[in-house]
Amino acid sequence: MEEEELLRPAFDVGSELPPSQMPPADGFEYLRRVKWEANRCPGTVVSQINPRDFDHKRTQIIPTKEKTKTPQAFLPLSEWEEEFLAWFSELRQNISAMLTRKPPGPPKHRFPSIKNDEQCLLFCLGKPPELGVPAPQPTSSEDSTSTPSQSSASPNVEKRTASKEKRIPNPPYLSILSQLDELKVNTLLQYHVEWFVEEVEEEKELSTCVSSSSLSSASQATPSSAGSSSTREEVILKRREGQFLWLFALLVRLEKPLDADSASALHSLMSSCCSLRAKLSEKEMALLPHLNVIITICCKYFGQHEPDL
Repeated sequence: MEEEELLRPAFDVGSELPPSQMPPADGFEYLRRVKWEANRCPGTVVSQINPRDFDHKRTQIIPTKEKTKTPQAFLPLSEWEEEFLAWFSELRQNISAMLTRKPPGPPKHRFPSIKNDEQCLLFCLGKPPELGVPAPQPTSSEDSTSTPSQSSASPNVEKRTASKEKRIPNPPYLSILSQLDELKVNTLLQYHVEWFVEEVEEEKELSTCVSSSSLSSASQATPSSAGSSSTREEVILKRREGQFLWLFALLVRLEKPLDADSASALHSLMSSCCSLRAKLSEKEMALLPHLNVIITICCKYFGQHEPDL
């Protein structure tokens, strides 16, 4: 009785009509054919498909990255974090009020188009160092002598000098930051995070190659090779300091709340900084204060979750 009550028809369409090759003449004829099919459908239908046949099409589990614990001595104190965050918040307010109340004068350096990421890279950080191949050093005889062909090529030398000047990094002066609106700040920050993460990964691969070949080349080591290695580390440290300076300046200008792209960029930046901090060597300890500053800003000020590294 209850089943009949649930299946009670809304209106009478007449007797059922078996299917036919001809299309139904009207809506009632169509419903009579549907009624004929419904009366012959089983109450329960069981699939005959073997689910094990589709095991090879399942989504594979992506392995997670191996987590590395940060040494306790590398972590900042909670008292320092509180004082620094209060100073950082006040700095952001002062910079914002300064740019609103009294914009700087004409900029000495005009920022390139934000759509050209290569020009932005050259303007902010200069030419990336060639870590794999050291630059050839001129000999004393080449420095002291000059030929007529060299003197006749002075225009080319001037062009190369001008191009080198364009590759000199520019610090984030207030006159430069004043040329960046909110959209440009977000875009430039994403550029810098992408450059930073890529260079850190490249240095990891290079250091792995160097460490794997160090044993085989230890017998052939010379003072010049040791000097080139130390020079490479100095170049990397100097470039890192320039990157952290720009990242800090852009974080000062970054507005809240964060959009999805900026939040993702900060999370990538913090993860890369935490991974780099956990594996700092003695020669890289000068980067520890910079890393702690960036990580604290991303985690404590902008609310990004700090990974367990």
